[in-house]
Amino acid sequence: MSPADLPSRLLPLTVPYALGLVLPLVVVGLVVGLATGVPVWLAAVVGVGVGVAMTIYRLGKVDEIVLDALDVTDADDVDHARVTNLLESLSLSIGVPVPALYLTDDTTVNAAAVQGTGDSAAVVTAGAVDQLDRLQLEGLLAEVIVRIHSGDAQRATVAAGMVSLPFAEGAGSFLQPFASALLTRLIPGDRELVGDMAAIALTRYPPGLRQALALAGTSGEHSPGTAHLWIVPSPPYVPDFDLDVRLAALNEF
Repeated sequence: MSPADLPSRLLPLTVPYALGLVLPLVVVGLVVGLATGVPVWLAAVVGVGVGVAMTIYRLGKVDEIVLDALDVTDADDVDHARVTNLLESLSLSIGVPVPALYLTDDTTVNAAAVQGTGDSAAVVTAGAVDQLDRLQLEGLLAEVIVRIHSGDAQRATVAAGMVSLPFAEGAGSFLQPFASALLTRLIPGDRELVGDMAAIALTRYPPGLRQALALAGTSGEHSPGTAHLWIVPSPPYVPDFDLDVRLAALNEF
């Protein structure tokens, strides 16, 4: 899948990054044009063209950029056979391609779903692998799978790569509050609660996810630009429904 194949609803997520590139490049082009005698309109067009090209390039690699920010390592099919088998079973049940499996060294219990313009990926913390039993892990992974199936993972990944990560650190970090506020408008506020309900519908065993979430912790050691990707989000992202509300809802099943 190429960037051109992305659903049209995701295109607004590319605007902040595109503007962040295009506007400075146009200004530079105008200055160069005035200094060298190059037609101003040509310098402006070149600036827009370069900015758009760089945006499209980044969009095509957005999943790689996000996985790099999450500091993942490849999972071993033998050492992590339990996780791999659960992912395969859940994917088959709902009808999505089996996501690639990556791990992080984070000792908290958590997981994330990543999908850009190509294949999807499941990111699982070391804490989840070590601390959860089979049914609890199945519940957590089910939420990863339903986020991929619903398109939520793709929306969240594009938002991370094009909105929150570019402004999370470095020269653009002063815009981080703006990026966080924009992110809350672009990402559905009830996504965590909706994901929980879809996950237990898939596993048909609500206690598994409820127990996993009760043991979960926020994965704060990663970039704030990826905070919203986690099943249990970490700051600065603030969902509409916090963990207590999600646990209370799951207790009703």
